[in-house]
Amino acid sequence: MGVLALAGCSTTSSERPPLSVLRDTSESASRRLQAVSDLRASQGAAEQVGVDAVAPRDVYKEIAWTTGQPAALRAAVVDALLNDRDQAVVDDAKEMAKLMLPKEGTREVVVAICRNAGTKGWSDFTPAIVRAYSRTLPGVEETDRVERLALLDLNPGRSIEEIAFGVFLDPPKLPPTEAIDWTMRHRADAWNVLARVDPQGTARAAMLDRAADVKGDAVLDAVRAARADLRTIPVTGDELTWLASLRSPSRKEDAGWWKQAAAAVAKTPPDAGDLRLRHLEPLRWTSVAAPERLSMSRDQLASLVQERLADRRFHQRSVAEGKRVDGPVKSERFERRLAELSWVDLIAILAIDEAIRQPHVTRALFAQARADRADTSTEYGGLVAYRRDAPTADGGSVDRAVVMLYMPRSSQRCGDTQFVASDEMLAASDHAIAHYHFHVQKERNAEYAGPSDGDFDYATRHGRGCLVFTSVTEGVLAVDYYHPGDLVVDLGTISRDP
Repeated sequence: MGVLALAGCSTTSSERPPLSVLRDTSESASRRLQAVSDLRASQGAAEQVGVDAVAPRDVYKEIAWTTGQPAALRAAVVDALLNDRDQAVVDDAKEMAKLMLPKEGTREVVVAICRNAGTKGWSDFTPAIVRAYSRTLPGVEETDRVERLALLDLNPGRSIEEIAFGVFLDPPKLPPTEAIDWTMRHRADAWNVLARVDPQGTARAAMLDRAADVKGDAVLDAVRAARADLRTIPVTGDELTWLASLRSPSRKEDAGWWKQAAAAVAKTPPDAGDLRLRHLEPLRWTSVAAPERLSMSRDQLASLVQERLADRRFHQRSVAEGKRVDGPVKSERFERRLAELSWVDLIAILAIDEAIRQPHVTRALFAQARADRADTSTEYGGLVAYRRDAPTADGGSVDRAVVMLYMPRSSQRCGDTQFVASDEMLAASDHAIAHYHFHVQKERNAEYAGPSDGDFDYATRHGRGCLVFTSVTEGVLAVDYYHPGDLVVDLGTISRDP
């Protein structure tokens, strides 16, 4: 009878306190969701409940920050916190939500935060929502993005372009942490929104003109100087950060570079095409090392490139996203992609091709490729640049091509098929003519000769001209040039023993 009595008094999961069910990760997601509903109906999140005297608020926050928890559950606890009966809990949850939102990868959580902010009129969420909106979301129409809808709710009478530009002009003033400039991060993400919704830059140009009375803003001054001196403005947020670095007062060497780049731009023909930041160093180098090219027509430059490619061997990439491509693919041959290349693109390709075919550069690339093949934790990559370190007879100096390898940090080694550029590499790349990485997992890797979709995303996000070196046989690397969008040009091969 005693045993039966004890059995009769034991509790089932449905009879357990809701907080206990919520904390139990072995319970089903549906039971835990029901527990959140039960808790919300019974008391505020700050009230202590349960045998451990743990407040639901603390459990909610732990679940909200844990990305491994069920998506719907994380969204439910965030919503519970933002709608608690205790205003102190809500205020604390709002600050938590602002921190979560910019990098939150779970759409259910993003939706919960944005809907609460939009419907409750929390306009102080605008900068955080702009940062969340800066992230691309393939397969979702712009007009359906919950971030966009919330921003319009919070800023009646203003367009998305005006809202994002407003955050760019007046970002939150936050102290840096761990060397991260959060104010610049807000500005860059706002600029990324503008890159997507104003791809031609028309709205930005008009808003920059209307902001003519804003003085003493170093980043805004840099954008104005780029428009005036270099006939360009940054398109993406990463380009904005790049431009701000080029104009930094702490970098004295940049003043001379800017002057040379502006002089080179002044010599470009009216039909040179849209200038981007990635074109400036190739133009500057050309004005010093091969100034006759600046007087050539587009057809003459194309002929010069074609002559250089005439006797080279080419390898078309045949694998996409790990699968062999069936059917036609976009050609990587120069003559097939020429219509997509502007005058200034051709200037850049010639400068890059000349750099990587210097014997000392080729030797360095093959040494790096060998090291990369031996290291299966990551792909290797770095920067191609011209350094003014070779003296001339008249006491001046000439530019010397170099390749600089930047090893990914241990936390950024994501496997043998991915390269992650370190902050150190990006910070050192102001004057680089190209970023590069390797596809050398095996000696005969020709099916991967060329950029992947992720590589194109990288080029577009950073606004860079890029190279990928692929091992196609022993002692031979295929060279492919690509830049923002999906433009790729096969530059042939380089040999370890030319």
